[in-house]
Amino acid sequence: MKITRLHIIAMALLSTTFLYTGVSQSNASEGHGQDFAPAISSEEQVEASTNDSKHVEGLKWLEHTNSKYICMVNNKRFDRVQIPTEVDGKTYYGCCPMCKGKLEKIQSLRVAIDPVSGNVVDKATALIGSAPDGTAYYFENEENMKKFDELKSKE
Repeated sequence: MKITRLHIIAMALLSTTFLYTGVSQSNASEGHGQDFAPAISSEEQVEASTNDSKHVEGLKWLEHTNSKYICMVNNKRFDRVQIPTEVDGKTYYGCCPMCKGKLEKIQSLRVAIDPVSGNVVDKATALIGSAPDGTAYYFENEENMKKFDELKSKE
């Protein structure tokens, strides 16, 4: 294939878009991305990052993560606050309008399985830990989060 000036311009525009929005190509190809996340001030970002009911200390592998930074459809951590959606008085977060809509309509996306106890937990009320690769894990209590962290830190 011959690379033309138009190809180069298109690649430059795509690269700039991914750099500007912070969307990874893997997420962008799935139609997900924080480029749809609402624009908020840096003060609101700081407040969101520190506004968890209780911060879990002493974690080695997991990072205790505020739910506002998790797309609860693809269970990934993002650097920006996600789009909130309220269902039955609880707030869930999605990275794009498509994920927001799915959270409103599909109840099974609003729950997860605690990897330690095996119990079903509501993503809006669960403690959330994110792995180094950004994968989100949901826990029913701090004890389970710490057990899981200890197990993963030994692997």
